[in-house]
Order: sequence, then C-alpha cells, then structure tokens
Amino acid sequence: MHYNFYFDETFHDRKISISEKGKINVLDDNANESYIGLFWGCENTRIKGVIKQLRQLENKYKEIYSLGEEQEFKSTTIGKQNFTYGINTFNDVTHIFYMDYFSTMLKISPILQINVISKIELYLRRIFRNTVLPPYVNEKVFYYSLTKFFIIYHNPTLLAMLWKVNDKKTAEIFKITILHDLKMIIDATKLIPRKERERSAFMWMYHIIDSICLNLEIEHKCDFWYEPNFDGFCKLLQELNIKPSKINLLIDKEKNTYTAGEKYSFHTISEGLSHNSIQLRFADHLCGFIGRMMYALDNDDMRKEDKFDNIEKLNNHDIVRKHILNDKWFELSEQQFKLYKLIYQALIVTQEHYWSTMTLGYGDQATEFYALLRYFASYNSYTDYSKIENKMHSEYYNTACCCELENTYRKFEKFH
Repeated sequence: MHYNFYFDETFHDRKISISEKGKINVLDDNANESYIGLFWGCENTRIKGVIKQLRQLENKYKEIYSLGEEQEFKSTTIGKQNFTYGINTFNDVTHIFYMDYFSTMLKISPILQINVISKIELYLRRIFRNTVLPPYVNEKVFYYSLTKFFIIYHNPTLLAMLWKVNDKKTAEIFKITILHDLKMIIDATKLIPRKERERSAFMWMYHIIDSICLNLEIEHKCDFWYEPNFDGFCKLLQELNIKPSKINLLIDKEKNTYTAGEKYSFHTISEGLSHNSIQLRFADHLCGFIGRMMYALDNDDMRKEDKFDNIEKLNNHDIVRKHILNDKWFELSEQQFKLYKLIYQALIVTQEHYWSTMTLGYGDQATEFYALLRYFASYNSYTDYSKIENKMHSEYYNTACCCELENTYRKFEKFH
C-alpha cells in the first residue's frame, strides 16, 4: 500500500540573520521564533473520498467569505486579530469554520506529523558546531538552556559582540560578554521563586562556558536548515512501520524544502502550488492555525517577558512578577469550550504517536500549545469548567504548563 502526503510550513524565515547593531531577525516583534512544518496524509486508495470532503468544506466557506472561483481560501483569509486571546477572540464565522474544519479532520482521520523548530537553536547549533563540549554535558540540555537564554535575555550589546567574532581573540571577548550577562542574571534572580529553575540552569551553563574554548563560526546570515522536517517525518513513518519508499509526497512550492526532501528515499517527491491543490490548502489551514496560536501564546500581553536593551539595568525590569496568560484566554462560552475539546481530539487523542510532533532541544512553544489543549480537555463538562474563575484558570494552566516542562527536563536526563 502507498500513501499520499502533503507538506506546508509557516513562520518560515529562509535566513536567520544578526546585524552589526545587535538585532536578530527571528526575534522581531512580528516574527515567531518557532518555525512550523506540517505533513498530513492517508492511504492513496482513500484520497478521492478525502478530496470530496475537503471540497465540500472549502466551497461552503468560499461562499461565506465571498471568494471568487479563482481566489484561494487559505489561513490568511482569516484575520490574525482573531487569535489575540485564542478561541475567545474568534468571530462567529472563524469559530464555525474551525468547528467544521476539525470535525472534517476527525472524519478523514489523517496521519499528522508536526515539526516545531526553534530558529535560535538552529542558529546556535550552527555557529557552535566546532565547539567541543565536555563529555559529561548533555548536549540537548546545553542547547535548550543556551537557546532560552538568547530568547529571553538577548540584548544589543551581546548580539553586536557575537556579530564581531572572527578569530580566537574576538571569540574570547564574546565569551567574557556572555559570562558577564549570565552572572548578572544569576545575581538578579537569586530571591525570585519563579526563576529558581532558570537560575540553576544558568549557573550550570556559566560553569560549562567558562570551562571550554569557544570555537565559533559566525554567519551573519545563516540559511535555514530543512532536514529536521524530514527527520521527524521519517521517525513517525518508522514508528508506524511505513517505509519511506511507500510515500508520494507533495510539497507546497519551496525550492529549499524540496531540495532537502530529495535526500530521502520517498517513492515520489514533487512541488505543487496551493492554488492547484486542495490538499495543500488543507495543510495550510492547520499550519496557520497552530502557528498563530503559538504566536499568540508567546506574545500575550500579560505573559510576555520584557525586552532587555541593557543587561546592566536588569533589576529595573518586571522580572519578579509571575508572568501568566491573560485571563481573557479563559473567558469562554460553552461553544468555544467545545471547540477546544474538539481540537484536542483532532490533534492529540487521534495523534498519540511519539513522533507525531517533533522539536529539537528547545520546544517550549509546542509544550505551551499542547498544554493549553490538555488543560481544557481535563474538564469533563462546561459546567465543571465554568465553576472556576478565569483568573484561577490562568493560574491552573500555568501550573499545568510548568509540569509539562518539568516532564520535558526529565526526558532530557532519561535519554542522556
């Protein structure tokens, strides 16, 4: 038996770049630090019936959105403002569409494989690739901690110093800078309960970096690395006992992704245009939904951490307050609550395989997204859910998310 699979991606930066003035493009306000790549598919004997269901779904909403015959109905048709506080801020049409979309997904029962890849981690792994870590260091833990440090505490001075590295002398200056920044954070957070685990990790990282010789190969513009998508996909296929040679893969037109995919032994691999493929448009909707939800979670007005333009003024920032989701995320009607439960069924219950979602070392955005779905699913009914104040839901979700992150840390240690 052969399988037809379709691939799309979102928040796709073809290059990760740092500037002389200390800026990095993937951490700009409108960027998402995570790239999302998504495969979906099924047995090729089922694809005609699946396409028929997808056309029924799409035709309904092309009419609702008043789209002409040649106009595509894609994820961008739905305004991003709908996602500000998750499903709470969906307008009526957006809500009904996603109810129909995820109901259709459950009916067609596709195989899904989702990759959530930190662009900062990719960049750090690239420039640190010739730096030898001590044998006792768990590489995954090191890159997780280093990535988190750069995402939260990056500042123009640190990044400008990184940009200047071109020999051993400038690498040593950068090393002194990163050690200085780590020391500032360690000192500033020693009496802050919410920073206890972070502080411990940064102390460990301080001693590691202090003990090694940094052999860095700085790239001011680093090409995105597409192979992890296919590594994750092939790991799921192996888990399902499906040989890559049984896969016909269609990729939404992107030369770099296609070139990376050619290295793998699929039966066929080709590029297509979403305009000509409803299957690619179906992938686009799911990719767009997941990416926008992750972006909204990461940029929530109550949860988002301060930017640090000057690490010397760290104590002037809001580092003591526990940063948890705005309780507007939890102001749900019964129908909105049911939509979260439906998405949980579509993305978690029916996709229980280990490699259904893959990250590298740093996967906090994926954890936060799936923890949100699991949190709503933990309530048997809307009646039970509505007994709790929204502010307490925000607290409880934060606790649940921290528990999932803790489980991630344990897995790092287990597989070392």
